Amino acid sequence: MILKFGSSLVKLRKTKNLTQREVADGIFVSRSIYAAWEANKNEITFTHVFRLVKFFNISIIELLLMIENENQVQLLIHPEELYAEQILQEIKSIKSLLSSKM
Repeated sequence: MILKFGSSLVKLRKTKNLTQREVADGIFVSRSIYAAWEANKNEITFTHVFRLVKFFNISIIELLLMIENENQVQLLIHPEELYAEQILQEIKSIKSLLSSKM
């Protein structure tokens, strides 16, 4: 399945009142490459995804949820469940660390 993400990029850009040029310059690509992403004409690399989330100051999960909505598919479990799983893993790590110190 090929995921479309162009509408998500447009929405992010417009909420920040930015031009395509400003975003492209901010993530070190040409405006035409960025415009092709918004138009769903080119695939995007993970490197550029990470640059985008850093540029827009959002989490990768927030971007994936936007893409999930745009494509009307389920890519992730609910974010609350994901955060709960991360917290449980951290608690297990802390318990393990504490038990090794005793």
